[in-house]
Amino acid sequence: MENEVKNEPVKKSGGNKTLWIVIGVIVLVLIIAGAVSRNNKNKYSWGGVTVDEKNNSVTVSDNEGNTISTGTNAKWPSELSSDVPKYSGGEVYGSSKTATADGTIWTITIQKTSESDFTAYKTALQNSGWSSSSTTDFMVSFADYTKGEDRVTVTWDPSSSGVLISLTDK
Repeated sequence: MENEVKNEPVKKSGGNKTLWIVIGVIVLVLIIAGAVSRNNKNKYSWGGVTVDEKNNSVTVSDNEGNTISTGTNAKWPSELSSDVPKYSGGEVYGSSKTATADGTIWTITIQKTSESDFTAYKTALQNSGWSSSSTTDFMVSFADYTKGEDRVTVTWDPSSSGVLISLTDK
């Protein structure tokens, strides 16, 4: 009986131990990846876009100097002409600068402001030499001002307690 089959128990080569080591390595990799991910949730940048999760803001810019900023990192534009008075009420929530063939267009979004701040800003524009060219009140209030070839439009939205300032600087 040379071809007789013997039933010998198969020796396990640390099967349970190997399984636990593999599971432990996977868990360790997931913990490290999670820690790295949490530490990197502050700021992401690619191309001309920066997202800052910690400060709830987004900034987009291009090679021509055009920019858009929203959130807590948005500021009153430092490059804006000193002819345009700074809005003193509320918080700047967004700003943009766009270069066009007709000049530069600036927009600034103010939040947490009031109608009295809006009225004070219109007075500040006139005190800075801006001439009122038109006003409209219908659900929101629009006020247009000119100074030479430049134009400022200020919009008050009572439903959001916000103001939008748009300047065309020629």
